[in-house]
Amino acid sequence: MKLFEGANNDGLGGIGELIWLILLGLGIISMVISTSFFKKYD
Repeated sequence: MKLFEGANNDGLGGIGELIWLILLGLGIISMVISTSFFKKYD
């Protein structure tokens, strides 16, 4: 993960990557939920 290479100096590398993965997962999940929600009422 290049985004958090700078954060490694502060000891936040693992935490930052974990937060990034959680946010990414939540975004994907919300997208899937919204698409299935719209298909239901199509």
